[in-house]
Amino acid sequence: MKTTNFYFRFISKRTTSFLGAILILCASFFISFSTLAQMANNPFSRIGLGEISTQRSISNLAMGGMGVSLPTIKYSNLQNPALLSYHKLTVFEGAGLGEYKDLKTNTIQTNDFSGSLGYLSLIFPVYKNMAINVGFQPFSSVNYNAVSYGLLENTSTFVKYDYEGTGGVSQVFLGTGYKIVDNLSLGAQINYNFGAISNTSTSTLDDFRGSFLAQLTDRYNYSDFTYRLGLHYFISVFDNSQINVGVSYDGTANFDATHFRAFERKNFGDIVIDGDTLFSEMKESIKIPDAFTVGISLQRGYLQAASGTKNTAYSIGVDYTMQDWSISNGSTIVRNNPLQSSYKISAGGEITPNVRNSNYLARITYRAGFTYTQTPLVVNNESIEDMSLSIGFSLPVKNNFSSLNLYSAIGQRGTLDTIQEKYIKLGLGISISDRWFVRSRFD
Repeated sequence: MKTTNFYFRFISKRTTSFLGAILILCASFFISFSTLAQMANNPFSRIGLGEISTQRSISNLAMGGMGVSLPTIKYSNLQNPALLSYHKLTVFEGAGLGEYKDLKTNTIQTNDFSGSLGYLSLIFPVYKNMAINVGFQPFSSVNYNAVSYGLLENTSTFVKYDYEGTGGVSQVFLGTGYKIVDNLSLGAQINYNFGAISNTSTSTLDDFRGSFLAQLTDRYNYSDFTYRLGLHYFISVFDNSQINVGVSYDGTANFDATHFRAFERKNFGDIVIDGDTLFSEMKESIKIPDAFTVGISLQRGYLQAASGTKNTAYSIGVDYTMQDWSISNGSTIVRNNPLQSSYKISAGGEITPNVRNSNYLARITYRAGFTYTQTPLVVNNESIEDMSLSIGFSLPVKNNFSSLNLYSAIGQRGTLDTIQEKYIKLGLGISISDRWFVRSRFD
């Protein structure tokens, strides 16, 4: 009598080497976290939790960030957990990001460059029409350094004021998606957010009789859970194509923080003359508003090896995100810098000219997109806007299932009346897709 037994095994030594590569990358990340999680000098990050991460994969960033409705089987999608239901292969993806900035006001100009880890993501199917995604990504980053000068009132003593901030909040996430029926999927994701942000204000006094520094340091240690829900629905249309509709929802959260504040007076040799810890364990919180994103896209060919008898695969779509950051204004963490409602429009697309062609250039995936953001920032009663154009490519390797992913964007945020940022962003990542585990049968 024939019996059937199921067990999991790696299908080849080659796949084992992929797992080894992942473990090396992960170990390297945790060893060098302090150097990787940096960003270019960003004066806007002085407010609240700092610069909020895009939380998008390289392939989506290349399309202007569009992708909440766009299923794929070869790449990570960090925007909508419902899209995990389409993954039949194990997918490991990691990326690094770089940024060059030119900062200007009406009186000064400077520039800066930085690099950081973008994200790590591992997707693996666990059941028919169901997959799990575990990973790491930044939630926010703080890095600013500003200087101003002034005279003490009713004196001839000049004061130099230095403002510096570092740190950020990171996020470990676990998500799952399940296809309820053939064209409807639901998903959920839970995130653990943790990290520390330090803000330092230093006053340098010089009255020609002696000099010293007066320094006030605020450090916030954050830890809290958040969640995301997702939905995806599609209908089949002409030319073996489909129209996708995607929705994601991030719930409101109160980020708990422990606030440490200390004052020190130093000489120019950095020797502490006197100081005091004003408090060390003050409990505070900042409210993170809920976020709603909806998107629609037209797609052909990316869920199959090719689309019917036509080998050209393409996608095009648009996303809209809204979030009311004004609910955070009651927190002292916002530091008297009011926030406002924000929204983002992301539009873009991708095309692979011929997924089966022997010509390598025809098998490359080409992407482009546009983003407009009304940010939550208000500076000198002026709303800060952000606009950018992006392009990208996926260079196929290993029978087209894995790829090297590239992304670049050029954009501008703010104006000369506040602070104008002109920036170039770069991204480099790798996607490794394979059937890592198989069910084997024996008599």
